[in-house]
Amino acid sequence: MGKGNKKGEDIGFSELGSPIAQKSINKDGSFNVIKSGNRSFLKDIFHYLISIELYKLLILLVLFYLIINVFFGLLYYSLGMHHFTISHTGSETSDFLNSLFFSFQTFATVGYGYISPVSVTANVIVIIEIFLGMLSVALLAGLVYSRFSMPNTRILFSDNLLVHEEDPKHTTLKFKIVNKRNSIMIDTEAIVTAAIFNPENKTLRYYNLDLVVRNITFLPLTWTIHHVIDKKSPLFGITKDNFKEMHPEILIRIKGFDDKYHQNVYANFSYHIEDWVWNKKFERNFWQDQEGKMHLNVMDVHKYS
Repeated sequence: MGKGNKKGEDIGFSELGSPIAQKSINKDGSFNVIKSGNRSFLKDIFHYLISIELYKLLILLVLFYLIINVFFGLLYYSLGMHHFTISHTGSETSDFLNSLFFSFQTFATVGYGYISPVSVTANVIVIIEIFLGMLSVALLAGLVYSRFSMPNTRILFSDNLLVHEEDPKHTTLKFKIVNKRNSIMIDTEAIVTAAIFNPENKTLRYYNLDLVVRNITFLPLTWTIHHVIDKKSPLFGITKDNFKEMHPEILIRIKGFDDKYHQNVYANFSYHIEDWVWNKKFERNFWQDQEGKMHLNVMDVHKYS
């Protein structure tokens, strides 16, 4: 190990380590931490709904819509058709469907058609359902706005971390990022940390890595981020033969100002030992045409040779 801070840095992770440990940061940027013992789920339900995947949210909304309308439909059906301006049809199925359709109309506050409540009991239930319907629309509007207005990034990281041994005294660690959006990111900064496993006391130590370039003004193309593994580097002495014994993990945080959101956005990523590739170089994934315009193939950010 190099001559850096032997005690390491405190970046918020535990020093508890294991050779079989998985990535600290998942591919989606979330942390590989499973929380338990939290009994305040209902207090954070709004945060949960704006954080889950879109398809899960749609499933939950459809289920909520169906369940609440079926519930009130059953209430109206249990009251009997004499509580409404429609007589008993003689068919239990028809009566239930009429009650169900009435529930959908009431929940959406679209106004009544050929069915309306006539008794006090039915009107009270209708008032409750109308209130829940209006409240649901308000909450849904806030939920949709929060999801669409919430700043996020679409920073794409190269699949692999390349380590190039130019000579015994000069080894370079590098990876690439690209902004998948057409928005402009400015004042982009990279913070790179190495997590190294100590087999003697079975602990992890975290070390901030010095980068050749830590900040760039614009990110219109790709950015190849370099760390030189010299005597000052905590990774000094690492080789293709011994790096698996150290079980290194490279944790990355990208911060930049997005011109569309007009605020800072962040992206997290990490490279585990299976992502390291030795003595390869990234291929260039942009070129200039005859008119002088630059072309960028975003997905070629992963290519190396």
